[in-house]
Amino acid sequence: SNSRMADDLDSLIDEVQARYFAKDDKTGSQHTDSSNQRTKSKKDCTLDEIDEMLDALDTDGDRQFSSGAVHNPAPVAQRSKQIKCFPLYLGGSQSALGLSRTGHKKACDKLRCTKCDFKVVIIDDHEWHRCCDCLFFRNNVPDLDKLKGNLVRKPGCRAYACQCSWQSVSRLTQLSSDYSLQWVCGKHGLNCS
Repeated sequence: SNSRMADDLDSLIDEVQARYFAKDDKTGSQHTDSSNQRTKSKKDCTLDEIDEMLDALDTDGDRQFSSGAVHNPAPVAQRSKQIKCFPLYLGGSQSALGLSRTGHKKACDKLRCTKCDFKVVIIDDHEWHRCCDCLFFRNNVPDLDKLKGNLVRKPGCRAYACQCSWQSVSRLTQLSSDYSLQWVCGKHGLNCS
């Protein structure tokens, strides 16, 4: 049942990405399909079934994070499916962390840098001091004790850093709008056992 749910979810995500985020071959612009009608085949689900599947997969609502917490989620023991955030968001400490989906915006907590190949460190209710430079991060990420020296407490803000880039964010922001960051979702595991 869980395996079928994960397969159905993958199919749904592929369909949404193809339908609503497809590039127009002639103009190169994005377009959306205004048609909300779908024919029901054996693999199609009703919207209620999709919501039930998404709610079953959403375990982030149970997490409690204290002020100033560092988010390095524990690995899931048994993973059979992994999903990337789409679209990808960063957010302040007021933004929920977890898997972002169309219609369910969350700040990704599985970020990985494609430039330095390090996991992105996430620190709530702090921002980076303006004197930070690349050498500081290269020498200190992921050691929180060393990073604390250049953190400034700021409620509502969230500090992100890898070894080559850093960002302080106070509101939910889609990552694709900042091309200087080469961060991607490192995939969220779905425990389908």
